Amino acid sequence: MRTIDLVHAGKAQKVNLSQFASGISYIPLSTSKTNLLNSIFNVVRTQDSYIISDFQHLFQFSPDGQFQGEIGHKGKGPREFIYANDFSVDQSTGLINVLGSKNIIQVYGKKGEWVKTIKIDKSYGFIMAIQCWKGNLLCSLDNSSGDNPYELLWLNSAGNVIKAFKNDYTFKKEDSAVLVFMNEFLFYPYDGKLEIKGIHSDTVQTFHDGGFTPRFVFEQGQEKFTPEVRGSGKSYMNNSGDYIFIGQLFETSNYLWTAYGLHQEGHFFVVGKDSDKQFSFDAKTGLTDDLDGGPNFIPKRELTIDGQEYLLGWITPLELKTYVSSDDFSHAKALLPEKKRQLEALADRLNENDNPVLVLARLKD
Repeated sequence: MRTIDLVHAGKAQKVNLSQFASGISYIPLSTSKTNLLNSIFNVVRTQDSYIISDFQHLFQFSPDGQFQGEIGHKGKGPREFIYANDFSVDQSTGLINVLGSKNIIQVYGKKGEWVKTIKIDKSYGFIMAIQCWKGNLLCSLDNSSGDNPYELLWLNSAGNVIKAFKNDYTFKKEDSAVLVFMNEFLFYPYDGKLEIKGIHSDTVQTFHDGGFTPRFVFEQGQEKFTPEVRGSGKSYMNNSGDYIFIGQLFETSNYLWTAYGLHQEGHFFVVGKDSDKQFSFDAKTGLTDDLDGGPNFIPKRELTIDGQEYLLGWITPLELKTYVSSDDFSHAKALLPEKKRQLEALADRLNENDNPVLVLARLKD
């Protein structure tokens, strides 16, 4: 099983977007008083739309960014949610599952209409994140108390528990500090499989209905965020920069992409899946966009659209307009000069208060 060394990943370097991508495109999300996004919390691509959450609302946009409608509604009603703590789309049915508060999941149809409510037994603990998979739901559980006997629930579409997975990372609390993490587990589907990684585990595993198959391991050394470290919450808060905290994880056909924090800095480490290639760059700075000379590209996840792989990112219109009006942009050498001219025209059309712009980097074969 392959080991990926995060401790010795190397210093951050300037890495060009063209190292991975051959093209870039922008999708400005249409803006009106009824679909203003405060920010982007998560994006899911379905067969014919983008579903975007800002933690309070879920809006649906067409592939070219036109507003298609709202998914459910924010509120305290029986078919509403106060916050969209997480959401996941069942790609086989198109049903959209929205995790609200108090272990309640609201299920909506493709056009945003309410379908049903799923209430999950609170005796298992609080649900932190959800992932639809093959008609069922995989749910991660809160482990902030350290004594939850379970870490994951595998539910059928009615919300009944198929299997509760034992928590192997219990701990004894040494002080009153409580460390709550939304991403107790990271989930990402890829190539027909569901990959997961627990916050205290060093292993990425492929999920199967009855269990897991290990795929690769992260070497984290003394910087690993162990259950024992979490148990001493006050000490951790004073020294959190001393521990590796993985915040993003996804893969493309040729690379595994990992974003993590260590020593008060954000790192992105990209390693070849079938090669010795590896790249390390600053997670806040991102990849240098040498394709159209645009602002640096910060990858958020992988998307496959009609068989073509892309890296997905996003940027606010204010950030885009500010950069395009800068000397850095005017002096930038672009591998795709026509794309640079198109980007300049796009920035001129945008209002700085418009909704964010999705950025798609088309990956090389």
